[in-house]
Amino acid sequence: MKRSHSVRIKAPKGQMVVSFERRSVGYLVRCPKQDAHLYELMPEDEARALEKQWQEEDRKKREESMTPSEPPHTNPNDSTRT
Repeated sequence: MKRSHSVRIKAPKGQMVVSFERRSVGYLVRCPKQDAHLYELMPEDEARALEKQWQEEDRKKREESMTPSEPPHTNPNDSTRT
């Protein structure tokens, strides 16, 4: 007998799987069975708006945590090495 310790949560068309605790959004999630309660279905437009909000909050936190001597990186591929 095969025992599965994880579950697969697939959002139906027009919806997404969202976890407020993990701040994640997706169409298909695989997680441990004991964490399945952390996920819920939400209309796609609301989930996308929530994801955008979380990304903006994360960006602001990163900017606030930077020291004044650390300039923001505008180009991730920019290098001073020659």
